[in-house]
Amino acid sequence: MTKQLALSILITLGMIVNFSAVAASIATIEIEITKDNKTEKKTEIVTIDGDKARLDFLGTSGEKTDQTPYLLTVDGGKSWILGNTHKGEFYCATVEPAAFFKEIGTIVTEVVALVNPKVLEIKLDKTKEEPGPKIQDVPTTYVQLVTTAEAEASILFKKYQYTIKITDDVWYAPELEIQAFRKRWLEALTQSGYEKLDKMFIAWAKELPGPILKQESEIVLTNVIKNESTVQKETANIISVKDVKSADIPQQTFAVPTCKKITQIELEWAAKEMVKEGKLAL
Repeated sequence: MTKQLALSILITLGMIVNFSAVAASIATIEIEITKDNKTEKKTEIVTIDGDKARLDFLGTSGEKTDQTPYLLTVDGGKSWILGNTHKGEFYCATVEPAAFFKEIGTIVTEVVALVNPKVLEIKLDKTKEEPGPKIQDVPTTYVQLVTTAEAEASILFKKYQYTIKITDDVWYAPELEIQAFRKRWLEALTQSGYEKLDKMFIAWAKELPGPILKQESEIVLTNVIKNESTVQKETANIISVKDVKSADIPQQTFAVPTCKKITQIELEWAAKEMVKEGKLAL
């Protein structure tokens, strides 16, 4: 799993929504990431039919092929199938969300123990909340969430001090229900076993009780000692939603392939990629 795919999975899961309580639906999501004065646009397709959901990560090409990364569940999110390319080969593997995020918690705990930080604070503040505009003809509520964290440590007699500030402007649909499979993914995310992160994600999810229709984020990472900062901006929009009949969805969309069970080494590798992204579900 690449860092880019890991980020896309978590942004897209936050935006999964069915506008109809009965019909199946196909949504197109556009994600724009700007860093170091470079902007990259990606397209994702989300297909939902009851307990079945498929996320196709088309990337910058905007075209779906046999090598397009995807995430698939047919049991309401109890288990997922991940299709992706690793070391030049396309593969699929079964992934259990709870085990996946527990591995992330283990990695974070090990890193924290290794550097033995003197200060580690993670704080979430809701700074704005007001009625938002209609998106795809659905009423929204706008909130601004600001997450801040700081850490100071000494490694081999060298001191490090960093702060991070993530400002999320989010428009969610308070009248729509979050799908069961997304609830299971978010629940797993809050049970990594690393208490500070788990509390933060619980607080973040509590402020967003409906599906996200639009999100704009700014991530500022600052090296306090050098007084240097890097800024990354991300925007995610649902640009179209189409209600369809189950019979109109291509049969192969929810076909379950024969996959290997992800190995512990692969699980650790994929989890580390998500940790290195520094964003997870924010």
